[in-house]
Amino acid sequence: MVERQAADGSFPEPGRVIHTDMQGGSGSGPGLTAFVLISLLENNDLPPAVNSLIEGAKLKAISYLKQNLHTITDDYLLAMTTYALTLARDPSAETAFTRLPGARHCQGGHEVLAQGDRHEYKHHPVLAEPSGSSRDVEMTAYALLSFAASNKFVEGLRCHEDTILALQALSEFARLAYSNSFNVEVAVLANGFSRNFSISQTNALVLQSADLPSIPSEVTVEATGSGLALVEIAVFINVEAEVEEPKFEMTVKLVEDTINLLRLETCARWLASGKSGMAVQEVGVPSGFEIDKDTLKSATAIKRTETQDSKLVLYFDEIGTTPVCVTMNAVRTGMVAKSKPVAVRVYDYYEPGQCVFSSSGCVSCRLC
Repeated sequence: MVERQAADGSFPEPGRVIHTDMQGGSGSGPGLTAFVLISLLENNDLPPAVNSLIEGAKLKAISYLKQNLHTITDDYLLAMTTYALTLARDPSAETAFTRLPGARHCQGGHEVLAQGDRHEYKHHPVLAEPSGSSRDVEMTAYALLSFAASNKFVEGLRCHEDTILALQALSEFARLAYSNSFNVEVAVLANGFSRNFSISQTNALVLQSADLPSIPSEVTVEATGSGLALVEIAVFINVEAEVEEPKFEMTVKLVEDTINLLRLETCARWLASGKSGMAVQEVGVPSGFEIDKDTLKSATAIKRTETQDSKLVLYFDEIGTTPVCVTMNAVRTGMVAKSKPVAVRVYDYYEPGQCVFSSSGCVSCRLC
């Protein structure tokens, strides 16, 4: 890996970019350099001979990130670069960290780092998205890791890849914030309503809750004692569902429909600019049929296939604006009456919310 480092200290990607967010949508820039530097810095138990070999690579990568810090406008790359510089104990990490709060969005009552390209909610602009994207989870995790790795954290207490990174960040936070003994008393007051909660070592993992009889204009929360606890006040409102513009377009065509053979053609294309990241297509298989995987060998765009329960899963490096079509055969393995239509969907692997559904039904499946 060190041999691939460029003279300016960067780590360019010579191959295909699967996780486009890591590269800011391209195969160059500080994203991959920060990622590689984090890997080198976190593996500090290597043999002395290896450490001496990569020490120069670390210094060059740090220098590259410092020189390009002012050019980073993407929040995801900024969060990743901040963590890399924090691990390196470089003074420029302070500058990078102070730029992160400007990208914060309140989402579901929690503060998260969020990318600038958000879905637009026309009818209810004050509402946040109901769930965080993979990119948002990673950004928040990198910010938390930066906070946990900095000396400020200690002094202040004296705050599939996204899942792993989030768990790593939370683990680091828990390690520094954990106490062997704690005792917290929380009082909640609202419009004559009052409720006391006691949190101790014996019930720390038990969720305690209370329903307010009416929606108050103000809720007062008072906490005493020592320890770390989370208090959440939630208001649930029924709102009109927002219609979002899909990022994919998909067509499903039943080319052949006989008693023992089905031939299905699916075509998907990317509607946004550029190309998608790694894409996944799930094809439901009607009851009593099984996909003939030999018919997929001619589809060079498919990089991997899996069978999960009653569906076929196809993986693509990317899907562009030109339709990617796949033709497959399904052969009958048993007689099943009144078989129902099956679903076909395509989505971005790193953004599962960006998906589109279609369905397919066959006449021969509905046996009397």
